[in-house]
Amino acid sequence: MNVQEIRKVAVIGTGVMGPDISLGFAMAGYEVTGVDIEANILDLAGKRISVNCQLLVDEGICSGTQAEEIKSRLSLTLDWDKVVAAADYITEAVPEDIDTVIKNGFGLRLSSVGPIQFVDMCGLDTILNIQKYMYGITKDPVYKPSRAIVELVDKGDLGVKTGQGFYDHSETASEKFGEQTNRAIMRMRKALKQV
Repeated sequence: MNVQEIRKVAVIGTGVMGPDISLGFAMAGYEVTGVDIEANILDLAGKRISVNCQLLVDEGICSGTQAEEIKSRLSLTLDWDKVVAAADYITEAVPEDIDTVIKNGFGLRLSSVGPIQFVDMCGLDTILNIQKYMYGITKDPVYKPSRAIVELVDKGDLGVKTGQGFYDHSETASEKFGEQTNRAIMRMRKALKQV
């Protein structure tokens, strides 16, 4: 199958990155289904997609009609088997083209958050695992696991994905932070297109 034959995309995982990846595919014209194992994660993903579609309108990226068309190409489900069987293309909620993601999304996101917010976004457990791995193979003190991160992980405070890390990421705080970050990214993308 070549890329021109792809019509239906399945995005496995709708937690931290899945909603944005799904929205990106839908904006490109694909029929997208996000799939996860928990209904509450799907609910949060649906809310995030709706908020981001409204941001696209608010920032002049697309019209309200276009945003509704984009949303109409998106669905969320717990039915893995059906989605995977029907998909022309399947991706995990992990970017495939790192350069493109960094230039057009991730890099812009980094410029709109501080380093501690970024660590919370990545997941403190992920950061801790990276620190342990790097310290284990290099013994370089720069990679020695951070006591503060160890303490938060031990308490189950993993950042955005659990609602608490270094910052409060309760639903209200997290939504506000996400909206501010996405607005900043959209403004930067518009400005870059004018250069």
